[in-house]
Amino acid sequence: MTRVAINGSKGKMGQTLLEAVNLNTNVTLGAGFDKGDSLNDSLQYFDVLIDFSRPEASLKAISICKNSGKAMVIGTTGFSDDELEEIKQASTIGFSSIRGGDVVGDHTVTFFMDGERVEITHKASSRMIYANGAVRAANWIHDKPSGLYSMQDVLEL
Repeated sequence: MTRVAINGSKGKMGQTLLEAVNLNTNVTLGAGFDKGDSLNDSLQYFDVLIDFSRPEASLKAISICKNSGKAMVIGTTGFSDDELEEIKQASTIGFSSIRGGDVVGDHTVTFFMDGERVEITHKASSRMIYANGAVRAANWIHDKPSGLYSMQDVLEL
């Protein structure tokens, strides 16, 4: 069974992740962290860190996980290009979504042509969709070698 920790556990998404972990029979909660908590003190309690925090907290967690050989699933958004490059260099897993206001997640792919456009839109109304995906990714990555993976790898697309 994969032991997961949640970074950002007191936030809205963190609370949803805690619920998703409790509902999933393939993972167990090893620890929860938020601002001011020490990730270093709890490394022995988890195999994979799920991070839905803030870019600066995520980058600290990446460094700690890389140095301790822990896998990481990153759901944090708002990284700069330089920070995204830092994530790639650390060979962790990540995905992103756009959020604003009370929107949980709207994703649109647009194909532009002369005089027209085609849009495919996905609208998520529940954070549980992302929480379940993050928990699935944590269970999947647990026994994989270090590397940069995406949700396409997790879903075997």
